[in-house]
Amino acid sequence: MISASEKQTKEIAVQFVEKYKNQLEQKCLIFALKGDLGTGKTIFAKGVAEALGIKKVIRSPSFIIQREFPYNLDGIGGNFVHIDLWRMESGREVEKLRIEKVIKPKNVVLIEWVERMGMTLRKLTDSDNIVIVSVKISHLEGTSRKIEIEIE
Repeated sequence: MISASEKQTKEIAVQFVEKYKNQLEQKCLIFALKGDLGTGKTIFAKGVAEALGIKKVIRSPSFIIQREFPYNLDGIGGNFVHIDLWRMESGREVEKLRIEKVIKPKNVVLIEWVERMGMTLRKLTDSDNIVIVSVKISHLEGTSRKIEIEIE
């Protein structure tokens, strides 16, 4: 799909939270984001947070790596966990983050630069209690972006 603006990118994120929110009671929803710098990964994260009713400002957690925000959506309470792996140089560094601790039902986990996880993501997702939405965002002309989504 094509997004012509930041607003449309957020709306696409909202649509996917809406699509899977009924599964949050039993599953962890993971958004696995790929894309070059400036493609809109954090904009997508802002859309996810908006869909969860989070009012706080969502920024890329590049320097602290992970931020958590509690949410309550239609009576389901959990955490939105925003992870940015930009500074990670190896799968070993990622393993030290112990991301598996946040992979649990009711949580929505968004991972920017997921390709830096190496095999760690596969290890974490070997479960029926997880829905993975893989999102690849690419630059087009101007503010337009190509957003490719695959459900795993």
